Amino acid sequence: IHDKDFRIVRANRALLEFLGMSEDEIRGKHCYEIFHKRNEPWPECPHSSTLKEKRPVDTEVDDPNIGVPLLISCSPIYDEKGEITGTVHIAKDITRLRKMEEELLRAKNLESLGYVAGGIAHDFNNLLTGILGNIAMAGLKLREPLEAERHLNTAERACEQARELTGKLLVFAEGGIPNREEVDLRGLIKDLVLLYLDPKLYKTEVSLSGGVTVVGDREFIRKAFSAIILNAREAMPDGGEFKVFDKVEEMEEGNIYGLAPGRYLRISLSDTGKGIESGIMGKIFDPYFTTKPMDYRKGTGLGLATAFSAIKKHGGTITVESEVGGGATFHVYLPVGVSEKGEKKGEGSRPKVLLVDDEKVVRDVASEMLSALGIEVFTAASGEEGVEILKEQREVDLAIIDLTVRRGSGGVEALKILKGVHPTLRAIATTGLLSAFERENLLSKGFQGVLEKPFGLKELKRALEDAGLC
Repeated sequence: IHDKDFRIVRANRALLEFLGMSEDEIRGKHCYEIFHKRNEPWPECPHSSTLKEKRPVDTEVDDPNIGVPLLISCSPIYDEKGEITGTVHIAKDITRLRKMEEELLRAKNLESLGYVAGGIAHDFNNLLTGILGNIAMAGLKLREPLEAERHLNTAERACEQARELTGKLLVFAEGGIPNREEVDLRGLIKDLVLLYLDPKLYKTEVSLSGGVTVVGDREFIRKAFSAIILNAREAMPDGGEFKVFDKVEEMEEGNIYGLAPGRYLRISLSDTGKGIESGIMGKIFDPYFTTKPMDYRKGTGLGLATAFSAIKKHGGTITVESEVGGGATFHVYLPVGVSEKGEKKGEGSRPKVLLVDDEKVVRDVASEMLSALGIEVFTAASGEEGVEILKEQREVDLAIIDLTVRRGSGGVEALKILKGVHPTLRAIATTGLLSAFERENLLSKGFQGVLEKPFGLKELKRALEDAGLC
């Protein structure tokens, strides 16, 4: 309770415990001296507003001297004549509310980026598939490859870099986790630390129990931890210390992170770098936010945003603690889970493949690559065209079906009508973008695997081997 002159008249026990002071120490003192360490009223003081407007006022107060964000509800106190003699303040710590608001805003930003990223990556991957495939085939057919091979290898490396970029974009796109398998976090993180942190410059310690199973997409998880470790390296250009440790935590309903109730593995990655300024702490996971010049050689601002989105797709989250000059600690929360492994594919018999894709450039180059692998190929622009082929070629062993055929049937619908003609047909789905529904239902709908665009000869061969054809 304050009088009209900003002096504290009375305080309850909760406030005294928060301040670590007695009532005698604060009674009669100006509120701005006690709370804000100032010699004059706080610019947005709710007490001033209440006295001026003669009505209750709610104000959010962010002052480093207080330590936590507060919602102050200030109401006037009247005497028997109806005159205001002071105000009563009720303060509520809104730290938890702020964190939840930040999580919601960040998720909304990532969702918006996802719509754009998904469309761009899908079309870009179709183009890259044609480029990669043609380069691979040209390399096989060159009789005098020395000079030409050098140029082809350079072009192929450029395509690989472009594929890595679209891979980052697809992390933001709508959908769940592409693959679900047990991930050895201890081995994965140790390998990344050795890869990115030179032992001559960095003293590292990785203390992970390894006794808890995390299930998810290994590549997505690798991208997330790579981004955090690279961020630590950039924060310590002249060397420093980097530690990784873990702990299992139980999350209750309504926790401040917005996570579903259950057991989570918290992996903490700590560096001794320059730290993060409080003013940008809430932006570090935003797409394209970077403290570096926007130069593709120095960073695009997608690193930590990619990490955050990848972990979110696994039902987890990332938080950070830091202060300028005191390093930073990133806490990655991943749910403890059980793997969902599909059945082992049967052995293939005759190498005959039906390729269904509405992009001619993809059909042409994929056909050449399949032929180079000794496989007889039949192509169709839609599921309907594929049915007509199967009526004549009933010994086809496997279909490779694009999930996003624009004209006619593709994906699950195409597989359904193809199996109407060939009930035992095995299939691989191919796409540059997987939606949540398709990803979660591919195996249950009859697909034996997924071949992600853009793909080259190596990726195609591996997918066929996984399906038991080669």
